Amino acid sequence: MTRFAWNLEIDMIVILILAFIIVKSIRSNNIYSLDIMFRVTLYCDILLAIMDAVWAAITNGIISVPLWVAYGVNIIYLWDLALIGYFWFIYSESLMNMKWTKITKMYFIFAIPELILLILLMTSYWNGIIFSVTPDFIYNRGPLLPLASAIDIVYPTITCFRSLSRSFKKKYYVNSEEYRNMAGFIIFPAIGTGLVIMDANAPYLASGIMLALVFTFFSIENTIIQTDPLTNLPNRRKLYPYVDTIIEKHNDFSLKDFYFILVEITNLKTIIEQYGNKEGDHALIMLADVIKRVCRDYSAYGARYSDNRFCVALETEEPDEINHVMAEIEKMLSDVESTKYKIDFKYAYARYDTVTMDCVKAIVEVAEERIKDRERDLNP
Repeated sequence: MTRFAWNLEIDMIVILILAFIIVKSIRSNNIYSLDIMFRVTLYCDILLAIMDAVWAAITNGIISVPLWVAYGVNIIYLWDLALIGYFWFIYSESLMNMKWTKITKMYFIFAIPELILLILLMTSYWNGIIFSVTPDFIYNRGPLLPLASAIDIVYPTITCFRSLSRSFKKKYYVNSEEYRNMAGFIIFPAIGTGLVIMDANAPYLASGIMLALVFTFFSIENTIIQTDPLTNLPNRRKLYPYVDTIIEKHNDFSLKDFYFILVEITNLKTIIEQYGNKEGDHALIMLADVIKRVCRDYSAYGARYSDNRFCVALETEEPDEINHVMAEIEKMLSDVESTKYKIDFKYAYARYDTVTMDCVKAIVEVAEERIKDRERDLNP
């Protein structure tokens, strides 16, 4: 009875916490928390906790059921565990905009191992190939249980290595922290798996997966706070720590120069007054796209600085590269066309000086002071 109460308490905590996240996720108005695959993963872990609690009730004699019901509980538990990995895989791959996620039939192809596992689990009732349950409800591992375990972990492992690899590539700098957090998803389930190996009846898997999902959810919430919802660029909350990190690395012997560039739409108010807020947003999105392309080409860091201002943080060993970057920004913005209006802009930049600048505020103030009196064609 004591063992059952302990199992039930842990499973109830898992269910309540995941239910809270689901409710909060549904009510949140953002593209991350509302992702259906993320919520399905949460639902699957709730089912895992429920099946774990039912199995604990059976093995501790709290409820009396036929043997086939005991098999059914384990089949649902083991298949549900594999589905968690599958749905997390889809969620992660979609978040990374992998090409295959745009092809519907690929979802069915990747689901083939899941279907094979379900067939093997169901046949275990007769041949015990994955698991077996004795008449007194003792669980025994079958010869192909390692295969089931491999199917469980293959999906999250693939996306773990893929997201970790991307997190170190400069072209994905905007999402690098998010990708590293996704890669860390497997840590808690791996710990839970190790504990279950030592105690097969302990509810560590459901709780381990719950901890991973909670960690991911709050990571998502943090990403939302630090991301501009209109342009999907980092905002100041994320920009300032990044610039501070660059400044901390710089000294008089640094091989790279660090530049902070501000780019501003000067006629945004006019666009909004004449064509409405929708076109004003469109102008900002077009400028953001230019910033993203420049950052991708020059391994720089872009962010939305304020309502009509964007910034580019650039490290370079080539003194002339700043002029190339500025020329590229100017060319791209000049090439931006609208059937209704022309985007006017100006820009200015500040070079980090170890003597006169000791923090992000100092270099930003210089760039802001310079942009006040700069015209579009004037290079500061």
